[in-house]
Amino acid sequence: MSAPLKSDKQNITLPPDFNVSRIRETYVAASFTASGIFLVQESGATVRINSEYWAFNTLAVAIGHDRSQILSFGTSGLFIIDLARKSWRKLTSDFWGTAHGAIALACESVIVFGSSGVFKVNTFDGSHVKLAGGSWITLGIAFPCPSLPRDVAVILTGTSSWLFNITDGSYTKHGNIAMWPTACVMILNSDSKTATILSSSGSYILNLSDGSYKRTANSASWPRVKAALLLNEKDALVINQDCSYALNMLDGGYSKSIASESWQTLASVCDLGPNAGIACMSFGGTYFFQTVFGVQVFIVAINAIQFIIFIVTLGGFGVFGIFSVIISIIFAAIVISKFYPLRRYGLALRAASIVDLNTVVIQQAEVPVVAQQNAAYAKVNVQETQSGECAILEQASVPVTDTAVVAQTPEIEKTTI
Repeated sequence: MSAPLKSDKQNITLPPDFNVSRIRETYVAASFTASGIFLVQESGATVRINSEYWAFNTLAVAIGHDRSQILSFGTSGLFIIDLARKSWRKLTSDFWGTAHGAIALACESVIVFGSSGVFKVNTFDGSHVKLAGGSWITLGIAFPCPSLPRDVAVILTGTSSWLFNITDGSYTKHGNIAMWPTACVMILNSDSKTATILSSSGSYILNLSDGSYKRTANSASWPRVKAALLLNEKDALVINQDCSYALNMLDGGYSKSIASESWQTLASVCDLGPNAGIACMSFGGTYFFQTVFGVQVFIVAINAIQFIIFIVTLGGFGVFGIFSVIISIIFAAIVISKFYPLRRYGLALRAASIVDLNTVVIQQAEVPVVAQQNAAYAKVNVQETQSGECAILEQASVPVTDTAVVAQTPEIEKTTI
């Protein structure tokens, strides 16, 4: 078991009236972005509690008996954020870039669905065991379901909805089999007997007992949705890439939320509401502009590996399979083209040999490099000398621990994230 969190290593500063008992009363979600972690209220208003770079952590789920802790999965490892102790730490450096869905259990473990199988993860030390094989591109999870056995969850994928036994890892297709290639997110409704599916082809109500479904009265298209959070029996907050929406769960009607934020660099959303303990990563897509060597570059911020696996898995073989490979190559080329100029300067590898860090910032452009240890997030200005070596001209104040101090007084403000 890992060492307990130390209260003197604080990097999260919460409002004066914030305490663990009020987490789920005041906030409905925690969003992980390239500019930090934000707590989200029912109105869509946000408060920043952390300024670290979380764009590579693409799945987050609330854990603990009061859901006051968050387990964050990503390409750089597994992290735990403790809101009660106002701190975070890295549990393991295991690659979790292909994790797509999670169910937090009461026995201090989390069931994680991914492209390489289903795993049971220990929330204390991050250790895990494989529960089932297969590729689980999870788009939605419903659990628990009163109409089904207590250890059975409904898992929505692009090919079907499934009944999955979280105890032994067995699974079978749902009764009324249907493909959901355009599905984005699924919300477990308050009655726990039905779920609402938001997709690019419309909105649907799924019967969890037999797999039957019907289109909602106001069936809007949701091609860029990132997360949907149940607020009460008839209302939900939908986090779209452009802004947030208030959704009527009864008829599918919607309107812009009171505080409608822009979520251009959103990586994952952790539900802290009635459905806390369930998490899925949406393939709604994230796009934003970033300055690279003084030039505005259009970047696909969705995890490239996840997208490629998603496309190839759906494609299989045949004509569509070939088309999928072509699309994957195009997206890979976009990502490679962003980092290729760095090879000319040797910054990614040479800078890593000078200082131990996770991210090098070159004229405000963030470039991930391989860190040898759990190093802090650092910002440096690097310049190539005549000898071909990289010289550090200026380095910000960086703590040597795995946490970093941020602003002491977060503000609730209308922010473009």
